[in-house]
Amino acid sequence: MPVDTLHFYADAKLDSSLEKAYLETEKGISLEQIIQTSDGWQLWSNKLQPTPGKTQWIHFFVENLDPGNSKLFFANTSIDLIRFHVIIDSQIKTKTIGEMVPGYQLSGEQYIGYDTFDLPYGKVAEVFVEIPPVEGYFPFIKWLPKNTAYPRFSVGKTEQMMTSLAHYYSHNINELQIRNLYQGALILMTIICLFFLIRNRGNQLFLFYFLYVLAGLFYSLFQSRGYTYVGQFFQLIPALYKFGGELFFWAGLGAYFGFAAELMNIQTASLKTYRFIRKIMVALFITGLLIFTFLITHNNNAAFDWIKIYTRIPVLIFYVGFLIHLARNYRQNALLKYILIGNGLLIFFACIAWVKDIFDLMYWPGPLDHLFTLPFAMLLEIGVFAFAMAQKQKEDQEKVLKTEKAILETEMLALRSQMNPHFVFNSLNSIRNLVMKDQNEKAIDYLSRFSKLVRTILQQTQKKTINLDEELETLQLYIQSESDRLDTPLDFTIDIEKGLDLSEISFPPMLLQPVAENAIWHGLQTSKQKTKVIHVAVKRVDQNHLRIIISDNGIGRKANEKLKSEQNNSRISMGSEITAKRLQLFNEQGGARIEMSYNDLPNGQGTQVFFDYFLTTVFQ
Repeated sequence: MPVDTLHFYADAKLDSSLEKAYLETEKGISLEQIIQTSDGWQLWSNKLQPTPGKTQWIHFFVENLDPGNSKLFFANTSIDLIRFHVIIDSQIKTKTIGEMVPGYQLSGEQYIGYDTFDLPYGKVAEVFVEIPPVEGYFPFIKWLPKNTAYPRFSVGKTEQMMTSLAHYYSHNINELQIRNLYQGALILMTIICLFFLIRNRGNQLFLFYFLYVLAGLFYSLFQSRGYTYVGQFFQLIPALYKFGGELFFWAGLGAYFGFAAELMNIQTASLKTYRFIRKIMVALFITGLLIFTFLITHNNNAAFDWIKIYTRIPVLIFYVGFLIHLARNYRQNALLKYILIGNGLLIFFACIAWVKDIFDLMYWPGPLDHLFTLPFAMLLEIGVFAFAMAQKQKEDQEKVLKTEKAILETEMLALRSQMNPHFVFNSLNSIRNLVMKDQNEKAIDYLSRFSKLVRTILQQTQKKTINLDEELETLQLYIQSESDRLDTPLDFTIDIEKGLDLSEISFPPMLLQPVAENAIWHGLQTSKQKTKVIHVAVKRVDQNHLRIIISDNGIGRKANEKLKSEQNNSRISMGSEITAKRLQLFNEQGGARIEMSYNDLPNGQGTQVFFDYFLTTVFQ
């Protein structure tokens, strides 16, 4: 069908009554075929609805009537891919621009959707505009109708292009400066977070904080303009450049919830809530991956717009609900204020950026036009969270110092408990009686064992851990010293499973002695057994589980409850409390765990005390 000619005049005015011919074809039809086609063309109208999956062709002519102009420009700012075929004097020139064109095929202003053709004065150019549907990476996978591209492009003289570009760059220079500012800050924060993560391996708080900052950085980088080096780098993989930000949006959201749960110690307060948050975190990661996969396989712009608008609503509702839950249930947590302030800034800036994106409100007065962006909001939030991390570090250090102080105090209590005045007085009294009875050799042997025991206890209580074989040697020395003071000697034996190397097992010093002391003075001393037995067995339950059993044939705990006095009750209670506290502090240090339990033998035949030793490595 006949079409109009667009005329360029010297006064820069364009003929606005241009009529263009419009044709739809299957994908893959060549320009030569289109030139030969005369059927199917119709007059272009804005009311026409393009058919999904079809290639659209627009045909018109351009004549240069301006002697001072020799170039024709085309602009594409909203179509994935568009080809301009310009025919001058039977010579065909084709240029392709669009956000789905790989970066290695672009140069100069093509990165932002502009291109030019030479059109000498007085010449007429026949123009065919080809707008093919851009499929995803796997076009055979289709869950929705095919993509639809709407013909939106501009044609004009180079003066118009230069005016448009001058306006574009002048508007975006401020944005570029602000974007460089917060991208640089995010890069620095990412490096710092990586350093702290390496220093604190295994700490999930630092892991999730690093992932959150990293996601914010990449989300910001994927928002870079096409005229920047970053934008041109990502343009090498157009689908990643177009949809990558969506992937890191969801990944960052998941990392945030993990970080908030660790920062607020939700696991300690409510294990059920903590597990629920972890499930939400995993669901967000999977959602982001599924959305990204869908977008790159379909490249459906309508679906992408729908996702950017309507998936944010439930996220925002859950986000606000999560903050309300924290505010109501964790008021006593000193870190709550940082969470609320950081998220308040994020929600405020992100919601305005969201509204701007939905309604395409791109021009705001002054710097406000460039500040209301999600990456800038994340930077503000990350800055607030940095203060929270510092506060958290301070609290953790204070907790460590408090724990170390408690360990020291417990060790001193244990030392005073083991070397109590009662034991020392009785030992010295026994030595005095032996000397008075002229049993000097026996007194010398007893004094030798007693001095060695005192020296051993003093040395071991200066250490946090000793070898298990050293602990058993000290226990044997203690029982031998106590046996000398009793009317009936103690039958003390140690049974160690063959193949166990006790010198490689770290153990809290003087942990077994209070158990043996209780067995002697509150079980065996009042027992009527002819042979009073204390037996220690060390067995391997499995590869990382060792069991120590201390058995006696005394009267048992129930019978002892009837005989003990208030003084003895106070002493036993203190010894048991000290042992339990030492076990708790030892277990908190990690690496190994010891559990203590009792078993009363039937018919008052004695007591068994179990020490179950669990280690993360394998016992040899």
